[in-house]
Amino acid sequence: MAILSHAARSRHRTVVSRRPDLRALRLLACVAWLLCLTPGCRLIDPLVAAGNYEVKAAGGSTVRVRLKGGDGVSRVRQRDVIQDLMLDISKDNSLDSAAFDAMLELESLFEQNGYALAQVHHRVDRRDRLTIRFDIQQGPLVRVAKLRIVGNPSVSYRTLAAYWSRRRTEALGLGDDLYVASDLETLARTIAAHYQRNGFLDATATLEPPEPALSPATTQVTVTVRVSEGIPYKLGRLETEREITAALGQDAPKAPREGAAYSPQAVQDHALALAQHLRRRGHPDPLVLVTTTPNPANHTVAVRLHGKAGDVVDVGRVIVRGNKFVTEANIRKRITVRPGVRFDGKTEQDSLLRLYQSGLFRRVDVRHEKVGPNRIDVVFAVEETTRYLLQPMLGYGSYEELRGGLEFGMLSVFGTGFDFSAKGTLSNKGHRLVVNLSDSQFLPEWLGYDTTFSVTADTFRREEPSYVDGANGISPSLAHLFSREFSGRVAYIYREHGDANSDVIDPGAQIGDYTEGSALIELTYDSRDNPLIPKRGTRLSAQYKYYDESLGGDVSLAKLRLTGTTVLSLSRSTRLVLHGEVGLLYPGEGSDAVPIQERWFNGGENVVRSFREDQLAPPDLKDINGQPIGGEYRNILNAELRWAPHWRLLRAFDVELATFVDAGNVGRSVQDYGLGDRKYGIGFGLRFLLPIGPVRFDSAWNPDRDPGERNWTIHFSIGYPF
Repeated sequence: MAILSHAARSRHRTVVSRRPDLRALRLLACVAWLLCLTPGCRLIDPLVAAGNYEVKAAGGSTVRVRLKGGDGVSRVRQRDVIQDLMLDISKDNSLDSAAFDAMLELESLFEQNGYALAQVHHRVDRRDRLTIRFDIQQGPLVRVAKLRIVGNPSVSYRTLAAYWSRRRTEALGLGDDLYVASDLETLARTIAAHYQRNGFLDATATLEPPEPALSPATTQVTVTVRVSEGIPYKLGRLETEREITAALGQDAPKAPREGAAYSPQAVQDHALALAQHLRRRGHPDPLVLVTTTPNPANHTVAVRLHGKAGDVVDVGRVIVRGNKFVTEANIRKRITVRPGVRFDGKTEQDSLLRLYQSGLFRRVDVRHEKVGPNRIDVVFAVEETTRYLLQPMLGYGSYEELRGGLEFGMLSVFGTGFDFSAKGTLSNKGHRLVVNLSDSQFLPEWLGYDTTFSVTADTFRREEPSYVDGANGISPSLAHLFSREFSGRVAYIYREHGDANSDVIDPGAQIGDYTEGSALIELTYDSRDNPLIPKRGTRLSAQYKYYDESLGGDVSLAKLRLTGTTVLSLSRSTRLVLHGEVGLLYPGEGSDAVPIQERWFNGGENVVRSFREDQLAPPDLKDINGQPIGGEYRNILNAELRWAPHWRLLRAFDVELATFVDAGNVGRSVQDYGLGDRKYGIGFGLRFLLPIGPVRFDSAWNPDRDPGERNWTIHFSIGYPF
């Protein structure tokens, strides 16, 4: 490992200081690129912007389009809404009906944007060249000053108002609610449907005329939806046909109680439960129908369940059809339906689910073919999906700055069931190539289903603030999904670290190139509703990694990492996220030094955000030049309040605001573990929720700043910090 002298480091820093800081320029370029990905963000033809442009379809004639008036909606959107109709006229100049339809489309566009009195007139001019003229009289922009919902004592205003698909003024969606009659009519229908789903079968919801009445002088209105709830219905007699009752047996699902509040969904769920129960008892294709008879006189609903249970059958053969590339053996190991036994619908359903989860099939149909008295063949007819996947990746982080990559995947290599993937990433701080071969249903007879075996090889070089590391390695691993939330993984890792160097002046960090031989065990519990943008749930993880010469390496140590994150939903738009992490490093007996690459560091965009990457360290964990040298333990504590207001940027993605408090520390010796010498970050954030994840701006203040530390730190990255 190279250790520079103080003078050499000073000369090196002098050269670097002459380079211009392009961070702000790169940041602006990245923001511009992200905005250009949003719908509606494009370069605008000046002729289109002026409302004077031409359209010509392939093989058609030129059509001039003239748009007059209507500056409340951009010309680009006006052009887009009538473009297909203008192309139709270009192909057939006699289609005057298309011009009329285009006029209606323009009127609808303006009405959808709050111009409730908009009128559009059109004229087809063929005197010189075919010209379609549209005269747009948009009228006033009408806002909703107040939405009133009256006559709803049984359901809260907030519950019903949430069905309104609001449209707002201003580009960022920060302005007032727009009056859009069609949206409000839909709201009234949806409110009535809400009541009827909950047993208020006579409920109605009526949209009253706006107040004041619409006129050329009207700019704000009050909208009223009047609800007539009626009397909630109760469940009357629930009768099940004799054939179905006889087939259900003694352990049939419990029926809803007579006299309980009537719910159409609860009745349908009960019918479905009966059908599933019959399938478990050997009836492959039961039919359970629901007939309801409301009685307005006493406000009850009589329910009759009828249909056919069908015969109890045994499974003859299990047949696979439709596979062209995936081997039959690979398909059959995901199927637990067995020939010669009584049919079980749950076994069939589980097999169907595993086939879909493999990612190998676009469609799977299960058919039952009768082959004799009380005997069927079960046929799994599959339609294979695209085997090759190619996906570009692009991201940004405050430390790495712009990063990109490419991922290639191949499902079921040579039909074996092993999936192949290769992913390469590149950033200003290094590169990485990872190649993986995995089988998601490995030895199901011995290990059970939901066991994945993988072999991963990687090579990388990465520059960290205190060191540069490069390595080549390979790792076989075995992962098992114990339940929907709980999983575990064990792995062996062999990795050669070479070409490593560090500017840190620390006698305890002088192991340069080394070989890692380690065993890893990891347990994870994850109940979050969405791993990308979670709204509720908890994730807990415990990882233990043991390095030893007996495992093929030349360093001896152990690392334990415990993490926990919980997302608490405080309201429809507000969430509190709590996160904690503990990292411990135990040097092996007889070890006089630990590779700096294995030490714990703190600070950065995902940990304590008042510091740059890895820059949080007490004075005793910095060398004479102020460079962090890492420690044997670290703690991270975060609390973040996320609020998603009803804003939409360019109508493309949601906006989220956040305020947070971070705390963390790093310690020299694990024997002295504690929470002392904590550093804090207090700040706020702005996030744009894209399909790829949140684009995040965070700014954090250091309330207890030591000499040389920043007062404020700003981060820009993609993805939540935890």
